[in-house]
Amino acid sequence: MRNILILCAFLILIACQEGQSPYSELRCRVDPLIGSESDITGTWKVVKGEVIPSTNQEGRAEDYSCDNIMFHFDMNGGLTIISDLEDYIGIHSGEYDFEVIEQSQDEERKDLYLLRIDNNRYLITMTDSEMKFVVNPISSLILPLNKIVTYLIRVE
Repeated sequence: MRNILILCAFLILIACQEGQSPYSELRCRVDPLIGSESDITGTWKVVKGEVIPSTNQEGRAEDYSCDNIMFHFDMNGGLTIISDLEDYIGIHSGEYDFEVIEQSQDEERKDLYLLRIDNNRYLITMTDSEMKFVVNPISSLILPLNKIVTYLIRVE
């Protein structure tokens, strides 16, 4: 059953990918720090948020590259999110526990991970400098009406 949930979430993740990189046209330049492709620890800057509807409704995308929204994943399993905005697309400011639960076993999708933040599980794709975070928690077979995605760049 768990594998079916992961597969469904994975299909949602790749089905809605755009042809153009969400990192290519940002208002402010963000210089990425190249890190490990399999280590989430460090500081990541939110550069974009996106609401992708599953119906014919219009989606929404916000550029946060000029703002200061940071996710800091520490080596002890703590996640601190700070932001200079109160309302943005994504998980909001606060302190959380996190754990990278699982990495995809598919050789072509080694960048796909299952991430636990507090009691919720999320899908992320991560390279050495970029992260795509699907904010909709994986919790049941009920699919959300909108897919919510936050795009981050590793900065420390």
